[in-house]
Amino acid sequence: MERNDRQMQSEAGERSLGTDVTAEFTLPDYRPEIKRLLRVKAVTLPIDKYIGGNATEISGTVEFQALYAAADGSLWCVTQREDYRLSCPIDLDPDFSTAGGLVCDVKIDAENVTGRVSAPRKLTARCRIRAKVRTLADRTLAEGTPQEDADSVERMTGTVTAARVFMGESAPMTFTEEILLDGREAPVRVISADGEVFPSEVNVTDGEITCRGDVCLSLLCVAEPEETVLPDETPTKDGANDCVPASAAMPYTVTRRLPFTVGIPVDGAEAGCAACAWGTCSEIAVTVEEGRILCEVTCVLYARAERNEDVSYTRDMFSTVRACEPVFRTLPTERSVVCRNGNFSLTATKPLSEVGIRPASQVIDADAQITCTAPERAKGSYLLPGTARVRVLLRNADGEYSTAEFDVPFRYETPAPADADESSVAGDPIVRAVTVKARVDGEKIGVEAELAVAMSLHGTGEVSALCDLRMGETVPKQGAACVICYPSASDTPWTIAKRYHTPLSSLLAKNKLSSLPADAPLSGVPYLVV
Repeated sequence: MERNDRQMQSEAGERSLGTDVTAEFTLPDYRPEIKRLLRVKAVTLPIDKYIGGNATEISGTVEFQALYAAADGSLWCVTQREDYRLSCPIDLDPDFSTAGGLVCDVKIDAENVTGRVSAPRKLTARCRIRAKVRTLADRTLAEGTPQEDADSVERMTGTVTAARVFMGESAPMTFTEEILLDGREAPVRVISADGEVFPSEVNVTDGEITCRGDVCLSLLCVAEPEETVLPDETPTKDGANDCVPASAAMPYTVTRRLPFTVGIPVDGAEAGCAACAWGTCSEIAVTVEEGRILCEVTCVLYARAERNEDVSYTRDMFSTVRACEPVFRTLPTERSVVCRNGNFSLTATKPLSEVGIRPASQVIDADAQITCTAPERAKGSYLLPGTARVRVLLRNADGEYSTAEFDVPFRYETPAPADADESSVAGDPIVRAVTVKARVDGEKIGVEAELAVAMSLHGTGEVSALCDLRMGETVPKQGAACVICYPSASDTPWTIAKRYHTPLSSLLAKNKLSSLPADAPLSGVPYLVV
């Protein structure tokens, strides 16, 4: 849809919404009872949003994953999904237009995740869903032309650079993977499955954003012999029941990267736009068969394209025949400075005593939850500070499982464009831990993580635009044949023409300054004939 050159896409509203989500688990009879709850995760699945009337309706699902240890020392994970709904009111000022459509940018996070065991087969999980909803619409910068003596009005225009954002999402994509097992090994049980979407390359063509990357799949597995010694049985000396108990089998992780290439239709995107993308796994189905593990992963990708465009506005007006009072309004502006994907490695070591880990423990699994603070402007670059809350699952020398959490700070740096001159930046980048590995080495634990970044940053500013011209009394005509004006250092052709209610073109022609811009300083000009 065509837009006139006086419409600037602007933020029509930003709201933070929240709701609490609770899941009640009841374990089936074929699952062992809970001895100890080790970890509860809350994963937000792809959302649905509907923009209609005066509100954006958001609906989504949270998948709770509860990992626990049974009395026999085995590990189990149970999952349950709960739905939520949020409504974000949209209040548009009169100078906003919806003819070009609304862009609704929604970021969802699950916070304050907790779990509690209420009975051997029952547990409760809770989290707080936080949604940051940002609505963008076209703001018209055109002013109303005065009805009285309209032909006498002089107008000075200008341009402001403003970002225009386009967003889209893919249809659900399904990938399959076959993991072959060693036939000599005991049967394998998959305890839990997790997936992260890692777009590594994003390109824009007219009407489409192409994303390439990997879905990073992680399976927590354990070998389970067909015959196991129950806790109340004792192996005979001749070895008739001398099998390895399930509790002695060490869980391990299996990782795979599933490559993808997908084109996401995005209306308005065109070659030359900057872009970034991110994604979420919505389904992970795992089936263990003889000699293999079959995996089916479904995910959704989201893409964002941005470009800067010059928008015209009226800087000032005056009448050559009437006294007048201009009315201005100060409007916030945003200029796209960074819109790209990136990734970086995060490494850290911590003393075991500092994070509460017993010596000789072994790391079974690790993940990380990422939080970021406001981006910062640095010389020649932008900085994104944040913290990775690393969570590790451990097994000590006695075969007991435990968990530990600790924070690892980071500062991600990305180059600033050569023409970036903003003193402040704003944005809400999406950062996720794609892979996390941890290992106990002596008295320390070491962590290596790969983090994926979808970064969109805007330089913030403001523009003073004229919105009205209040006409007053008629100005008396000058009696002299000509008037000599001696400009000050701060004067421009426009300020002189406005002061003497004379047409700007006439002033410039009389003084042979036709090539001089209206707002150029008059330094070096000793006098003007008005």
